[in-house]
Amino acid sequence: GARLPIETRTGIVLVDPDAIVYAQFDGALVTIVTALGSWITTATLRELEDQLPPKFERVDRRHLLNLDEVARLEPTPDGGYVAVTRTGARVPVSRQAGRALRRRLAL
Repeated sequence: GARLPIETRTGIVLVDPDAIVYAQFDGALVTIVTALGSWITTATLRELEDQLPPKFERVDRRHLLNLDEVARLEPTPDGGYVAVTRTGARVPVSRQAGRALRRRLAL
């Protein structure tokens, strides 16, 4: 598929959206994480969400997750979940997003 141009401090990196496991906002910048490495981008999660295919789901305020990469969902005490990806990354999922995610993943 088409590669996504990701604006970084050192220039533009072209990334295959299928390679993206998740994106995380740390309060200042967004890090895009792939199985091969990660990039810090000047884009917002909202901008990424608009550019990425529908298999990417905003799972909480700070995370955008590639649903194809989810290996399992683990419940958390607060009613949310942790999505564990095929790469072993643990991505928090809010209670609200967890319900939608379970529907989309048919769990």
